[in-house]
Amino acid sequence: MVSFASRNGGQSTQFVTIDIYGDQGSGKRTLRAILDDYSYTREQDSRNFFFRPRIGSASQLEPASLSVVLVDATGPGAPSESTIEDAQKSSSSFCFLLTKTDLIAADYSDAHLAHLHRMRQLAYRYNVDSISVNALTIHGVADLVIYAVNTHSPLSKQPRFFPTLWRRLRTIFTDCLAACFTLPTSQITRNIEDELATIHGADDLLRQHPIESSSEWTQSLLRRLKIAHARSVPAILISPSLIWKQMWTGSEPAALEYVHQHTSIPIPRVHAHYGLHMIMDYIEGEMLLECWDRIGWFMRFRVACTLRLYIKQLRSLTCPDVRGVGTRKLAAHIFGDNEFGPFESTTHFRRFCDFVCFTGWESDLYACRYAGLAPPPLPEPTINWTPVFTHGDLNMSNILLDKNGTVWLIDWDSAGFYPASIESLAMLRSNEISQGQSTSWERYRAFIAGIPCKTEEQYWRYIEGAIDRFTN
Repeated sequence: MVSFASRNGGQSTQFVTIDIYGDQGSGKRTLRAILDDYSYTREQDSRNFFFRPRIGSASQLEPASLSVVLVDATGPGAPSESTIEDAQKSSSSFCFLLTKTDLIAADYSDAHLAHLHRMRQLAYRYNVDSISVNALTIHGVADLVIYAVNTHSPLSKQPRFFPTLWRRLRTIFTDCLAACFTLPTSQITRNIEDELATIHGADDLLRQHPIESSSEWTQSLLRRLKIAHARSVPAILISPSLIWKQMWTGSEPAALEYVHQHTSIPIPRVHAHYGLHMIMDYIEGEMLLECWDRIGWFMRFRVACTLRLYIKQLRSLTCPDVRGVGTRKLAAHIFGDNEFGPFESTTHFRRFCDFVCFTGWESDLYACRYAGLAPPPLPEPTINWTPVFTHGDLNMSNILLDKNGTVWLIDWDSAGFYPASIESLAMLRSNEISQGQSTSWERYRAFIAGIPCKTEEQYWRYIEGAIDRFTN
């Protein structure tokens, strides 16, 4: 709650210093006068907070708890870089305040959309939060007060006990069930030294095995994948035990090595790589795309159990930031062909995604307006942004079942550390764009990788639809 109170101090009373920056006419003095009379009692710990607002200056001797930069939401300009630099110097935490928002109707007009766009653009560009306030009507000041208090004295996160306990118990039970029916795993033990001895570099391989190869194995793979052109085949069999594969990002060797070192998931070994090509084990088996409907419901269930535990292993591997393997750039399909990153933090990545999502949503809104339809809601889901290891392209052609019943995962070119929901969404995307995917495979998606809520799913769809408009 926000309340006015006398400054009687006391053991639980704290003062929060806020430095206010902004260009002339942005409302600095008005905001200072409002904050000077504010008090706030935080319900979670019953602490009382008062505020010491100051018109910002880089020469302040005492550092501020928070510095804020006022931006006129109705104007086209941005705050000067010198103003932003002064705000950054006065405190380790700062945010933007977009003011005069009472002059902008919340009606999805061009002015309103420009305001929403600007908030997300500033947040991403400077990796700080943006808050809408109006110093005349005091609308949004409470949000600023709560933000300043939680910046000055953060609350320890207290998870909700019963929902969290129920989810954990349900996950433990499902994992135990999957462990009872998981298929056995094996690794490659064959000796390939003689086969490797015949290989003399990338140029020699390209001469002997051109991309347009019409070998019997290549033609068979074309038929199995239901594609027409040899150039679409990512790999060529060059010996009984080895394939010569073309990569898209060049990060797959590092991803395979990482998975080999940290998990027990059956994967091919990499023996050499040259730029965007590599030599790796040939795994003899059937793609799930070929055999899924033939192997019977119980075997399908066991495959799903096995994949669930593979995903569990991958998600136990975390990273401080979002990135591909061996690079700080993004590699997942959802981010298109352009390279993005590195990001300063997971929060910076979230702000980037919010900005891209808004751009995709805005295009959808204009399309609905043109068609005379109601505007779609802007998705703002609650997402677990913790980066976990993700295969990123877990479709039925990248999962092999060998004659011994071992499930192999191949094609790790899109692997990296991303929010956990990316795995499930990549599976959904491949189901939608690939021919021959079974409807029962889609039903197992929740069991294997979980399913995000509809709002989160729409959030990532907007990102996928708009990402090509962005460059790093």
